[in-house]
Amino acid sequence: MLKALASIITYVVVRIFTLFYSSRLQSDITVVVDEVKFHLHKSPLISRCGKIATIFEESESSTEMTLQVPLEEFPGGGDTFFIVVKFCYDWRLEFTPKNIVILYCAADYLSMTDDYGEDNLLFKSESYFHKHILKNWKDCILALQSCELVIPRADKLQIISRCIKTLSVMICTNPSLFGWPMMMYGSLQRTGGSILWNGINTGVKIHSNESN
Repeated sequence: MLKALASIITYVVVRIFTLFYSSRLQSDITVVVDEVKFHLHKSPLISRCGKIATIFEESESSTEMTLQVPLEEFPGGGDTFFIVVKFCYDWRLEFTPKNIVILYCAADYLSMTDDYGEDNLLFKSESYFHKHILKNWKDCILALQSCELVIPRADKLQIISRCIKTLSVMICTNPSLFGWPMMMYGSLQRTGGSILWNGINTGVKIHSNESN
């Protein structure tokens, strides 16, 4: 029920957005994500998204007036793609601990590197992840939780391993963190001189503060 309602809301917002821009310039590309059609414009998309730019180059011989691009298994679905679209149209983008992983994976999926625009989404995502997520205990846990929806790509980008390693180091540095919020977000174990998080070997060794 909630998923269906979210899809309807996304569709309505997308229609308002596309109608606003179509009134200025005729749409010439339709991107399909989870059965939601985004009627957009090639210029802002191919200037930022390497994947779409490649598809456009390969279809230049086509006689179709409007290019249709299906994006299968897009990270985060239509809601996330809509955020990416706004970024391509130069709208302000706000990162949070809950959306950074999805946006990071979406930027990787679309090849939004600096080869397609300076200070592109992939660079911004990596920068935010490194400067904010890996520096804050709670934010790191929230980001790690959100990986559940995009595990294969998050694993490819080493997001999961970096979060786990960071949390392990924080626990070793500040033992008062032990037991909270790990009781809420996962289980921590010690074995063989190493720290395990939910049964995963973090590679971090336990350092005793006791004097020899």
